[in-house]
Parts: sequence; C-alpha cells; structure tokens
Amino acid sequence: MRRWYRRFMRTPVWTRALLVLALVITAATAGAATGADAPSARIINGSDISISQAPWQVALVRSSVADNFNAQFCGGSLVSATAVVTAAHCVPGAAPSSVQVLAGVGNLSEATTRIGVSAITSYPTYNSVTQDNDIAVLTLESPVDLSGSTRRAIALPSPVSVSPSTWPAANTPSFVTGWGNTSTSISNFPSQLQGVTVDVLAGPLSPTCGIYGSAYDLESMLCAANTGPNRDSCQGDSGGPLAIDVSGTWRLAGIVSWGTGCADMPNYPGVYTRMTTYLDWTCDVVTSPTSITVTAGSSWADVAWSPDSTTCPWRNPDVQVTASPGGAVSTASLSTGGTRISGLSPGTTYTVTARVSSAAGATPPEASASVTIPAPAPAPAPAPAPPAVAPCTKTFFQQAARSARTRKAPDGTPAVRVISRIRVYQDAESWCRTKLTFIFRDKRTKKRLLQLPGSTLGFRRLSGKQFSAPVVSWPTTREFRFAGTDPTGLDRTDARLVLVSYLKKVKGMPAQSNIELVVVRRIPTDPASASGSANPLVAQNNTFGTKVAWATVS
Repeated sequence: MRRWYRRFMRTPVWTRALLVLALVITAATAGAATGADAPSARIINGSDISISQAPWQVALVRSSVADNFNAQFCGGSLVSATAVVTAAHCVPGAAPSSVQVLAGVGNLSEATTRIGVSAITSYPTYNSVTQDNDIAVLTLESPVDLSGSTRRAIALPSPVSVSPSTWPAANTPSFVTGWGNTSTSISNFPSQLQGVTVDVLAGPLSPTCGIYGSAYDLESMLCAANTGPNRDSCQGDSGGPLAIDVSGTWRLAGIVSWGTGCADMPNYPGVYTRMTTYLDWTCDVVTSPTSITVTAGSSWADVAWSPDSTTCPWRNPDVQVTASPGGAVSTASLSTGGTRISGLSPGTTYTVTARVSSAAGATPPEASASVTIPAPAPAPAPAPAPPAVAPCTKTFFQQAARSARTRKAPDGTPAVRVISRIRVYQDAESWCRTKLTFIFRDKRTKKRLLQLPGSTLGFRRLSGKQFSAPVVSWPTTREFRFAGTDPTGLDRTDARLVLVSYLKKVKGMPAQSNIELVVVRRIPTDPASASGSANPLVAQNNTFGTKVAWATVS
C-alpha cells in the first residue's frame, strides 16, 4: 500500500474521489491500513496571506466550471508575463482550451478575470507513474500586467546567482503557497491563499529523502517539510511554488509534486520538482516568441519579435523561422529580435512560424503570422519612339553681346552683374517653350555660380522698350526657373528674355569670357552635363563664348 500512497498527488478532493474509493476497496481486502499508511490531506499549519506576499502565485481553474473557487485544481507560478510553470501531473493530456488562469488574486471567490491558455508544454519524458520530470509550462493567450504589487514574475534560479548542482542547501528556509487542503483529517479547501515556511530537508544530491528510497530521484526532486508543528503542502497545492529568498530576490526552487500524507507522517516530507535541473528546458519554452510581425518584400519577408531578455538573461538561444509552403528557413539569435527569410515567390501567401530552437529537448510553442509576397508590377508600356527630327531646334539664341560688371547685389552682397538677352523662337513643340531653367557656371571647371536674390527675368519686345514684370521662381538651388506662359501676353516671336543676374563674387571668380550661361529644360543631376552629348541641341557660341543649350537629363 505505501508505494501507492507516496504517489498520491496534491490535487483537489473531487479529482481524487475515484482514487480514494479504490484505496478503500484495496485496504478492505488487504487488511486495515495503519495510521502512517492512510492518505491525508494538506497547506498544513500555514496561515492566510495576501497575494502581494506571493504575487507570482496563480490558480489553475477548469474552463468548464464557472465558479472560481470550485474550479481551482492546481497552482502555478508566473515566470514571465506570458508563461506559468506548474506540475505536469496537473495537466496530463489537457487541451489548452480546458484550462484557465487566475492571477493577482488572493481570495478565489473575488476573482473576476480569467486568462486563457494557448499552449501546454509538458516535459517530454514526464512519467505519470514515477512522477519523474513533473514540470509543465502554460503559455498564456494574453500577457499579465506585471507592473503592480499583486502580479509579479518569480525569478528562476539563475546559474549566475546560485550553484545549480548544490542549491538549495539543506536546512534552507523556503516558502510554499497555495489553495490546497488545510487539514490532515477532512477536506477543507480554503478560498483564501495560504502560505507556510518549510525547510529543505536534504541537499539536492542527497541519496535519500526520508524513507522514500529509490522513489526519490536525487537529480530531479527536492524534499521540504517541518516539524513542531508539522508544516507541509497538500492536495490542491500541486504545481504551486516552493520559493526561496536569495539575497532579496525570490527564486523558484521547486514545484509542488507528490508525497505520502500531509505533514502528519514522520519521515514522509513533501516532494518537489527541482527547478535547477530543468532551467535550460524551461528557458527555451518560456522565451520562445509568442507573437511575430512579418513585413513582405519583393522575394523576402522580415520577421520581428520582442525578445524576452529578463526571464533567462544568461541564455540567448536561436530562433528558427520557417515559411510554408516551400519550407524556407532562417535562424537568428533571440536577442536580435528578428531576421529576414529569403527565397520567397512573388504572388504567394505564406504562413511564417517562429520558435526557439531548443538544445534542451523542449518543443516550445510557436508564433505564426501570414504574409503575401506582392506580385511583380506589370511591365511598363514601351516609351514612344523619338521623333525623326529632334524638336526644339530653334528655341533659344543669345541675341546680343552680354555685359558683365562688378556690382553689388540689391542686398549689398559683393557680386558680378551679368545682363543676358536671349531671343525666343516660336518652336512647333510647346514643351520646348516651357519649364526653362537658367544657370551660370565656370566654363573652365563646370562648377555652378550662384545667383543672388535681386536678380530678375522678364520679357521685352524686339521693337520697343516695354518690359514685363519679372516672371520667375527662385528655388533654393539659386537658379532662375520659368514655367508656363508669359502673363504679359507678349508674343514670343516678337520678344526676347532679359536676364539680369547677380552672381555671388567668390575667390577665383572667372573672367567674363569664362562665365557660361546654360539654358536647360530641367536641371541635370550633374551640371557639367548640361551642354554635353546627352542634349539634343547645343546652340552656337555667341561672341563671348556663351553656350545656350537644351537639356533633357533630369
């Protein structure tokens, strides 16, 4: 009988009814059980505590039961905003939709909000008979707000802070909490959270734990209890935390797992899953991305996630990203927060998944998102064939000798004033007569000469002295640009442009013969090409060597 009792889990009384009935039948046929053999309940000899004293404690409830108090069947520990660590025996084969979590509440009857579970990950070699590897991680559907005093994650036993092979040491005080049975003789499951301090009874590598013998696995289990009065966890506390204060930081040392009786049987302490054995596995499950964003490119997609850098800061596992269909894969470390997956086909919709590549045997839950790689744009229509004869053959001509004098600009800046008169012909193509830009440059170096504010551009009749108001725009690039029609109504076949320019006087200012005026339809990227071979027309030089050119390079 004793071997069966030692596997009696710390689960609620209604889930144990059939087991108890079987026990009674077995005891009746085998002889009366001794007091030490009889199953009992457990937190034993604890006290009511507020949730702020153990803000990492959560209750696992059945989705099918509306009442929070009666629905509670196990405990758990928040280790991050989206992950709860509990015992694997609490959720054997359970569907995520059948389990919900209560967080930040001490009295279960006062709970108002339940959090859904999106994934349950049990240790792959959990043994329901021996209770070896009794650990599972619940991934929450929505994150818990950890900013208040009633909802906080408990730290894992970081190898940076403790020695995993020797921690916790024997006689280390620890704190166990839960809503489990508080009596060793009757079923008494409180709605208010209970807590009690117990001591680690044997070091993690001690060969025995009480008289459990070979049933106690020294690598994966931990024993804790107290005497005078006896204090222990009990049924209903399963999956809950055994917490230890390490230099002011509470760390999760164990998970309520199994035992014989509840604090009423000498040499039968409570047995807990030892967290230091499962650190790497837990970290891989907990830090795997729970959500991703995917941005499509032409034949690739950028995948981003928010790395969990607080739960297991000593680990930085790889995240594997896979696109389906096709199976394209990309891998990047968790801390990078994203990667690019290439080789995707335009016009195809992909399901992209991401999860930690576990070296500890975990199968972490994966995050997924859909993305459609855009189809290629249709080929542009072919450009119209160029005209057989280039237009704009007679658009501009420097009509008169240009004069250049040293003067001050209207704002007083030292300048060289240049007056240019340009004959405008009525070319057959309208685009030859609009959007004209006038620039000056050093003929020798092809460098731009800046025109200063105060320069003017207007029309004048060939016969007469009528002069229109300036018709210019003045961009920040310090050039004159004429766009559209002449608002004065002058006929361009009987007009000429008069450009009065004040060029900024700088060191090495060229002589008059080396000041070159270039007229272009658009300013080219390289001003040196304004009158180059790329232009369909380069007008003849005037007496001062000034070129009047047509440019189509933008």
